[in-house]
Order: sequence, then structure tokens, then C-alpha cells
Amino acid sequence: MRITILIYLLIQGFAFSQTGWNQLYNAPVTTITDVKFVNSNTGYACAYTYNPTSRGKLLKTTNGGANWTVTDIDSAGGTSLVSPQELWFVNANTGFIIGGHICKTTNGGITFSRIRYNSGVLTNIQFIDEQTGWVTGYIDSSLSAILRTSNGGLNWQIIPITSNGAVTNIFFMNANTGWLSKLKPPQETNSIYKSTNGGLNWTIPSPSPESGGILFFYNENSGDKFGWIGLGGGNTVSLHNKTTNSGVSWFTSSGYDDTYVEDFYVLNSSTAWICGGNAVPSTSSGKILKTTNSGINWTVQSYDNSPQKFTAVSFVNGSTGWAISGTRIYKTTTGGDPTGILPISSEVPDRFSLSQNYPNPFNPTTNFEFSIPLSRGVSEGRGVFVNLTIYDVMGRVVETLQNGEMKPGVYKAEWNASGYPSGVYFYKLSAGIFTETKKMILTK
Repeated sequence: MRITILIYLLIQGFAFSQTGWNQLYNAPVTTITDVKFVNSNTGYACAYTYNPTSRGKLLKTTNGGANWTVTDIDSAGGTSLVSPQELWFVNANTGFIIGGHICKTTNGGITFSRIRYNSGVLTNIQFIDEQTGWVTGYIDSSLSAILRTSNGGLNWQIIPITSNGAVTNIFFMNANTGWLSKLKPPQETNSIYKSTNGGLNWTIPSPSPESGGILFFYNENSGDKFGWIGLGGGNTVSLHNKTTNSGVSWFTSSGYDDTYVEDFYVLNSSTAWICGGNAVPSTSSGKILKTTNSGINWTVQSYDNSPQKFTAVSFVNGSTGWAISGTRIYKTTTGGDPTGILPISSEVPDRFSLSQNYPNPFNPTTNFEFSIPLSRGVSEGRGVFVNLTIYDVMGRVVETLQNGEMKPGVYKAEWNASGYPSGVYFYKLSAGIFTETKKMILTK
């Protein structure tokens, strides 16, 4: 179902743009480092905290991110995974988390076992099934290597990376064919390597001068590389490169301003999201960008107005996805696409209000208006946290139309219920100290 919210502001000269991403949760941790959803309801995130002690944390949701549980990542014997970096869940029960060690759960994160001790920092992980996976990073203070398992982590094969430069990403299509990218040392001209035997040996398929990057391949021939080039003096150029010959050569599709890419999600050959932040720290702010034409153009979907960048993004389909910025978890149900915003009046309301929907009964769309006044706690230039949610007759959440800060004004929302059966529904507005619920009837 497609939902469009048309919001109209009354304060002349002020343009408020809703991003399509809403903050769901601010976790009681120091930093969230990764997030993965295995379906529209079940998702996991890993984090760490320094207060009161340094411990790794697992965040889990079973209702799409509406609620999260936070528990310590303790392996058998009580050893904590202090600084988790990435996680990978192959299904709702079996997952792996890496940091200083490699830990595994087979019961949805209730308990973990430490399946490999490590004295260095591990940074990248990928599994193609419950048995076969790869981990990259430093296995001690100096040796950069790839770790490969074919029995679910019971045993790991160490594949040293003799060439200089830290691995920034590893991607395998199957048990044999994979690619890796690494930071390019000054003495080398290549940064992308290919393996056809599960990572045991690597070849250089192309003279790729760009340093760093993250990779995704649709098949053995076609792939994308989201990367960057350090120009010195704090300047960075971000690039999106494509290959149609298995990495033998790459061509630039387009740049996407100065965004330093941290993570990506590719839906298909046309649509993808990248997340990160400004490359220049003094102007740092989090960004999520989307392309629907194979990277020819990119649209900025979200700015996180803090120094913290977006570090991870996960989708389950073209509409529903989650992103991480610092300690905050964001969600979209529109693919991140912004909703339209236009003014409908020149007056600022003096009270909160929620109108009866019209038409009512309706099929399949209806409208309702609500007002946010300029009142105590809502000074000019600031907003109030607003939640506008649709419920069914059993009290279950159907859709959340708005869940974030809004400026004073009068707003008009349109709900398209074409994907829902006939029946009685309720819509509830919570804004500041104001709460009101009204009934509506969908008749098909």
C-alpha cells in the first residue's frame, strides 16, 4: 500500500521537508554499529557501551522496530564481545557477530558462543548460508587476513592478505566466486581482487585506481562499486563505478556529491540506497541517498542534523527499511521517498486539533487535518514530536503516517487503504500533551 502525507505549513517563508525516514528508537548505548533485518518484523543490531562498563550489546525487535530489547553479548563462559563491528543473520535464529572475536547464536540472540578467539579487530562478514562464510580484518595486531568457514564456524581457514592495504569490503556470489576491495597503498595501482575458489587465491582483474569502496555483484559479469578517492587536504571525491565484464574494467556511472559511503543496499539493477555522511568532518551530517536509474542520478533522502553519519542500512523490500545513526534507529515505509508538503493557510493555529476524516465512509482514500499550535514548548523555529498512527478494530497498528518532529502549522494527511479489507479503523494523533483518537469506516 502506498501512503502519501500532504502537509501544509502556515508559517510564511518557512519550508519544512519531511524525509520519508522517521526515528523509531534512541538506544541506551554508546554507538550502534550495524543493523540487519531478516523479515519485516525481526531485526537485529549490534552496539557497544562504555557506561558503566565496556560491553557489547545486542538489540532485537520482533515487531518491525517499534520495540527493542537490549542485552549483553556474552559468549559461553561469560566472556563479553566488547566492541562488535558487524553482524550477519542467515535467518531469524542463526547469526554471527564479529569484533575482537567471532560469536554465534542459534536461538535468535538469547545466547552466544564464541566460535573463534581473535586478538585483532575484525571488520567485515558475509555468509551465503548457515555453513559457508567469510570474515576479514586483522587476526592479530599486524596480520590482515580472510577467515573462511565451510562448517558454520566450527573451523576457520586463515588466508593471509600479503598485499598492503586494509580490506574495506568482501562480497561472494556463491561458495566459489567473490571479490574484495581494499585501500590502495601509494605503491600500488589496484584495489579490487577476484577469487574463483572460495577466497583461497586472488587475482587482479583490472587496473582500478580508486581507493577503497564497497562491492555488490548481480551476477558474475555485472556489478557495482561505491567508493571514494582521497585527494589530500581533507578533500574526497565519491564515485559509483560499474562493471559488465566481471571486474576486468570499470566505468564511472556518476558521483554523489561528497558523501563518504559507509553502507549500501541494492534492491535490483535499478534501485539502490547508500548511507554515510559528508566527507569533510567540519560539515559532517548523516545522509541517505537513493537511485532508481542504476546510479545515473542520486537523490538525497535524509540529513541527520548532528555530527553523526549514517553507518548502516537494511531493507526487506522496496518500501520497508531501517538505518542507523549513532544511537538512533530510523525506519521508512515509503522506500525513503519524501512525502509532499504544501501550505494551505496563512494563519498559525492557537490549539491542537484533529478533524474527522472525509469522506467517511471511504473507498479507498480518505483525508484528515490536524493542527500544531505555536504554544508552550513549541517556540518559533522549533517543533514538537508528532505521532499519527492508524489502528484496526483490534487495536493493532496498521500504518504509522508520521513519527517525528513537526513545526507549528495545519497539516493534511491522505490515507490510501487500497491494501486493507473493509472495516472499522481508528486514527490517533499524539503531539506534545495532546492526544485524540477518531473512528473511520472503510467500505469496499
